[in-house]
Formats: sequence, C-alpha cells, structure tokens
Amino acid sequence: MAVQGQEEESRNRIVNIFFFCYFFDILISTKSNIYNMSHNGIDLDQYILLIIYPSIAFFAIGFITKKIDLRKTVTYALQAIICFGFSIGYYLFIPYGGALGLSLILGLFGILLVILARKEKVSPVTTDTMEETEGEEMRREEGDKPS
Repeated sequence: MAVQGQEEESRNRIVNIFFFCYFFDILISTKSNIYNMSHNGIDLDQYILLIIYPSIAFFAIGFITKKIDLRKTVTYALQAIICFGFSIGYYLFIPYGGALGLSLILGLFGILLVILARKEKVSPVTTDTMEETEGEEMRREEGDKPS
C-alpha cells in the first residue's frame, strides 16, 4: 500500500511538472508574440502616402486638363490610366499584399472612369445644354406661381 501511495504521488508530481512546463511555455510564447507581431510589409505612414500619391496625380490631371481646356472624355481617360497604373504598381511592387485593398479600389475606380469617359463620348454634356435646362426650369417655376 505504501508503494502504491508513493507511485501515485510521483505520478502527480510528474503531471504537475508537465502542466507547469506547458503553462510556462504558453506564457513565454505569448510574451514573445507580443514583441514579434506580424507585419504586412508597410507601415501606417507609408500606407497614407500610398493613398496620397494617386490622389495628387488624379487631381493634378484634372486641374491641368481644365486649364488647357481638354474634353472631359480625355480627362476621364487620363485619370483612368493613372488609376490603373497605380493599381498595377501597388499590386506588383508592395510586399506581402500590403496594399492589395488599395490596389483593388484604384482598379475599380479606373473602371468607373472608363465608363464615365464612354458615356461622355456617346452623349457629351456641354455648357449650352446645361444653361438651356436651367432656363427651362426657371421658366417652369415662374409659370407655376399664381398671379
């Protein structure tokens, strides 16, 4: 009986040692994971810059084409090319998919700009037609008022 009690006590010690080692290992690995966090290849400040670069190019093209009085179709097409260029560049050159979401958004925005360019080419909106529609609305409002 005494031998059985000693065996049981030694098994309990071994089990306790294993649990202690397992728990200690979890603590150590958790602590080391805090300091070794995963990284997607770019920092937050770099990501903000990756957002600003296409925005600057996009608005610069809009400003320049307005100053030299280009058609809206050409403006939309140039802006779409810029969006596609940045989208492909971000997809290929940013490591670990760090700007994959931004790349997809720029690609979708480029598709939207191509659709706008096509719509503008099919039925262009000129300032004359805009003034005519505004004039008709004004005449309708004046006609609706009781005398």
